[in-house]
Amino acid sequence: MNVTRSRTPIDFLAVGLALVAVGLVMGLALVSAPWRVACAIPLVLAIAWVTTRLARKQDVNPDSAHANARGATTAQPSAALSSAVMAAPEATAPSTSDALTDALTDALTRHTTDLAAVVSIDGRVRHLSANLTQLLRATDALDRPFSDLLHPDERSRWLGCLAEFSAGGKPHATLHRLCMLRPDTEPAYLDIHVSNECATPGVCGLVLNAREVTDRIVIERALARNESKFTSVFHASEDAIVIVRATDWLVQDFNPAFTRLLGLRRQDAVGTALDALDLWPARALAVEFLQRVRDSAAGVEARVTLRHCETGQALEAGIAARFTELDGAPAVLLVVRDYTDTEQTRHALLEVERKFSLVFNAAPDGIVIIRDADRVVIDINDYLCDLTGFAKENILGRTLELSRAFANQYAAQRATDTLQRLGGYRNLALDLRVRDGKTVPVLVSATSFALDGERCSLTLVRDMRDVRRTEQALRRADARFRAAF
Repeated sequence: MNVTRSRTPIDFLAVGLALVAVGLVMGLALVSAPWRVACAIPLVLAIAWVTTRLARKQDVNPDSAHANARGATTAQPSAALSSAVMAAPEATAPSTSDALTDALTDALTRHTTDLAAVVSIDGRVRHLSANLTQLLRATDALDRPFSDLLHPDERSRWLGCLAEFSAGGKPHATLHRLCMLRPDTEPAYLDIHVSNECATPGVCGLVLNAREVTDRIVIERALARNESKFTSVFHASEDAIVIVRATDWLVQDFNPAFTRLLGLRRQDAVGTALDALDLWPARALAVEFLQRVRDSAAGVEARVTLRHCETGQALEAGIAARFTELDGAPAVLLVVRDYTDTEQTRHALLEVERKFSLVFNAAPDGIVIIRDADRVVIDINDYLCDLTGFAKENILGRTLELSRAFANQYAAQRATDTLQRLGGYRNLALDLRVRDGKTVPVLVSATSFALDGERCSLTLVRDMRDVRRTEQALRRADARFRAAF
């Protein structure tokens, strides 16, 4: 079948350019070399354009003729073809649409930055986002029951939710703090919003959008543990603990030790300002202490005198005040420790030390205390200093070997060995060297004891010169008596 085509202005322009090109070719032979080059460039461009235009026209003509012939051929059996075309999409559309929407859903869930999943109505995983897969380390989760990803204690919640969706009529649901299993690590916790998209073409399942709350639950549990520990310490502490509001010093709570120490009952103290309680010898002292606490950001530690609310007995106590928070409001935690017994013990110790000092320095015998580890003199009394002629400051803190302080060193060394082996000896007669080089007859006794956790020895040195003089006088008197009779 012959196909005719109408001419366009472009066709006439192409023919004109072809004629101009032919003329230029003929003129090149008549001009000089530089003009030949200048004319050759537009000539080549024109020839190339004309050639391209003609090639396009040749490509269009067969297609147009074929299209016209195909249109003429298919125009006759129009009724049969129309019924076939109408039937074909109806048969193929569902499978193609399902494949496209399934691929779209997979792309959305796998490449989203959210934690998302698609689960079939029977509870099997169809799609899982990359982030959720990474979080749960569930690379093999597809086509498995979603309940396999849950902690056993959580599966009943999920299955109950799934049953409600299967029964119909429920568009969405939210599962809070769902515990998800993770291989080789601690479980993760998710808040999951479930949307029923079973009626949506291409989805036909449940869409799960999740938000991780693991960190929040870990923090809440740590706070709960800390609160439990604080409660245990608060009620079991032997020290009195009271919590007051920082803005107006109202008592919020206190432990049983506070009642035992100061005689206050809960109904009489909670809700009352601390400085208004009858705990201080004078209210001005309470106001002054609380002002110190308010002015110090780091807290205050002080020794104060308090009084028992029932007996009126004065108590020596130490108070440590620290700022804290109670239900989001600033508060002050005060820990009160009773030092009454400690003060009494301290006074008793001071009295014992005073008496020991009197006895130590007023004793008629010389006394020296030496540390066994390094033989350093810890203390020496005035009598022994006067006996030896050495000043106390020249002896204290110095190393002293008693075996060298006596003239008969062999006997002194045996005494030292006896002290180390048996823990002491008594009334050993020795001659003590003094500063001027002379010797003084003495009677020595020693014992080992512990002082501040260290082994020490206490040595008593008794001056025997008077005894020796008395003995000599008695011997002379006895000799005269014998000579007379």
